[in-house]
Amino acid sequence: MNKIDLTGRAAAVTGAARGIGYAIAHRLLQSGASVSIWDADPAALRIAGQRLSEWGRVAAEEVDVADENAVSRAAQSTVQRFGKIDILVNNAGIGGPIVQTWDYELATFQFLQLA
Repeated sequence: MNKIDLTGRAAAVTGAARGIGYAIAHRLLQSGASVSIWDADPAALRIAGQRLSEWGRVAAEEVDVADENAVSRAAQSTVQRFGKIDILVNNAGIGGPIVQTWDYELATFQFLQLA
């Protein structure tokens, strides 16, 4: 494995309870960073936090990244725990359906624009 030395660094990863965000958090921990995982799903966040803590220092923040106040609280909490945030991975998002553009439902598009 190609390892980057992130010892002493603190990271926040959005959408980290599963998928790509989880993998990024795992890799950051393997490289020595402390990682705050942010996700809107409390159950998945709890499980991810428990699993990832085997690899290093982990904090879990329930946060909807579409809510500016929630993001501010999560950032403050992360800084309180780790003293700083050196790395921010903006991974959270909602993927829409995979269809031809002309078949894309307007209501779905509008929802994704608000998310």
